[in-house]
Amino acid sequence: IDIEPRTEPKETKWLQAAFSEHELKQWGTTYQQLLPLWCAKEAAAKASGTGFTENPVHWCIQDISDQRRQVSVFHANTSYQVRLWSTAEEILAVCCH
Repeated sequence: IDIEPRTEPKETKWLQAAFSEHELKQWGTTYQQLLPLWCAKEAAAKASGTGFTENPVHWCIQDISDQRRQVSVFHANTSYQVRLWSTAEEILAVCCH
Protein backbone atom coordinates (compact mmCIF):
# COMPACT_ATOMS: atom_id res chain seq x y z
CA ILE A 1 0.00 0.00 0.00
CA ASP A 2 1.11 3.54 -0.65
CA ILE A 3 -0.70 6.77 0.21
CA GLU A 4 0.49 10.18 -0.94
CA PRO A 5 -1.02 13.63 -0.43
CA ARG A 6 -2.00 15.48 -3.60
CA THR A 7 -0.43 18.71 -2.30
CA GLU A 8 2.32 19.59 -4.72
CA PRO A 9 5.66 20.11 -2.98
CA LYS A 10 7.94 23.00 -3.89
CA GLU A 11 10.46 20.63 -5.46
CA THR A 12 9.24 17.96 -7.91
CA LYS A 13 12.41 17.04 -9.80
CA TRP A 14 12.76 13.92 -7.61
CA LEU A 15 9.49 12.67 -9.06
CA GLN A 16 10.53 13.05 -12.69
CA ALA A 17 13.84 11.34 -11.86
CA ALA A 18 11.89 8.22 -10.82
CA PHE A 19 10.64 7.69 -14.38
CA SER A 20 12.40 6.75 -17.60
CA GLU A 21 12.36 9.08 -20.58
CA HIS A 22 10.00 6.62 -22.30
CA GLU A 23 7.59 6.68 -19.35
CA LEU A 24 7.61 10.48 -19.26
CA LYS A 25 6.85 10.66 -22.99
CA GLN A 26 4.09 8.10 -22.74
CA TRP A 27 2.38 8.93 -19.45
CA GLY A 28 3.08 12.63 -18.80
CA THR A 29 5.46 14.91 -16.97
CA THR A 30 3.37 16.95 -14.55
CA TYR A 31 3.18 16.29 -10.84
CA GLN A 32 -0.52 15.43 -11.05
CA GLN A 33 0.11 12.94 -13.89
CA LEU A 34 3.10 11.29 -12.25
CA LEU A 35 2.00 11.12 -8.62
CA PRO A 36 -0.44 8.22 -9.13
CA LEU A 37 2.23 6.35 -11.09
CA TRP A 38 4.76 6.98 -8.33
CA CYS A 39 2.27 5.52 -5.86
CA ALA A 40 1.86 2.48 -8.11
CA LYS A 41 5.63 1.96 -8.31
CA GLU A 42 6.00 2.31 -4.56
CA ALA A 43 3.12 -0.07 -3.80
CA ALA A 44 4.58 -2.66 -6.21
CA ALA A 45 8.03 -2.33 -4.66
CA LYS A 46 6.56 -2.85 -1.19
CA ALA A 47 4.52 -5.86 -2.42
CA SER A 48 7.71 -7.42 -3.78
CA GLY A 49 9.01 -7.54 -0.22
CA THR A 50 12.09 -5.46 -0.98
CA GLY A 51 10.90 -1.91 -1.46
CA PHE A 52 13.10 0.35 -3.54
CA THR A 53 16.49 -1.29 -3.10
CA GLU A 54 17.55 0.26 -6.40
CA ASN A 55 16.60 3.26 -8.49
CA PRO A 56 12.78 3.54 -8.90
CA VAL A 57 13.31 4.08 -12.63
CA HIS A 58 13.92 0.30 -12.84
CA TRP A 59 10.29 -0.26 -11.83
CA CYS A 60 8.62 0.32 -15.20
CA ILE A 61 5.05 1.38 -15.83
CA GLN A 62 3.86 -1.05 -18.52
CA ASP A 63 0.22 -0.17 -18.87
CA ILE A 64 -2.45 2.10 -17.44
CA SER A 65 -6.20 1.50 -17.73
CA ASP A 66 -8.31 4.06 -19.58
CA GLN A 67 -9.55 5.64 -16.37
CA ARG A 68 -6.13 5.43 -14.66
CA ARG A 69 -7.43 3.12 -11.95
CA GLN A 70 -5.31 0.07 -12.77
CA VAL A 71 -1.56 0.21 -13.40
CA SER A 72 0.83 -2.57 -14.42
CA VAL A 73 4.33 -2.20 -13.02
CA PHE A 74 7.15 -4.45 -14.27
CA HIS A 75 10.36 -5.25 -12.39
CA ALA A 76 12.82 -8.16 -12.38
CA ASN A 77 10.74 -10.30 -14.75
CA THR A 78 7.60 -9.82 -12.64
CA SER A 79 4.46 -7.86 -13.43
CA TYR A 80 2.60 -6.23 -10.53
CA GLN A 81 -1.02 -5.11 -10.81
CA VAL A 82 -1.80 -2.00 -8.77
CA ARG A 83 -5.24 -0.52 -8.13
CA LEU A 84 -5.51 3.26 -7.61
CA TRP A 85 -8.08 5.33 -5.73
CA SER A 86 -7.99 9.09 -5.37
CA THR A 87 -9.71 11.87 -3.52
CA ALA A 88 -9.14 15.60 -3.69
CA GLU A 89 -6.60 15.21 -0.85
CA GLU A 90 -4.71 11.97 -1.52
CA ILE A 91 -3.95 9.00 -3.74
CA LEU A 92 -4.06 5.41 -2.52
CA ALA A 93 -2.32 2.55 -4.35
CA VAL A 94 -2.83 -1.12 -3.44
CA CYS A 95 -0.83 -3.99 -4.92
CA CYS A 96 -1.86 -7.56 -4.13
CA HIS A 97 0.93 -9.86 -5.20
